[in-house]
Amino acid sequence: MREEKILADLTTQSAVLYQLLVIGEAVKRLSREFRTQHSHIPRANSR
Repeated sequence: MREEKILADLTTQSAVLYQLLVIGEAVKRLSREFRTQHSHIPRANSR
């Protein structure tokens, strides 16, 4: 989907934002072991 179409469609924007929220919540639940084993994957600092 092109950027112009996404920017014009509030339903799509909402769906994308929701999916990013779900991904963010899942990332916060990754085990310390998993994060250590995959330390090459960049991620934001957690709280």
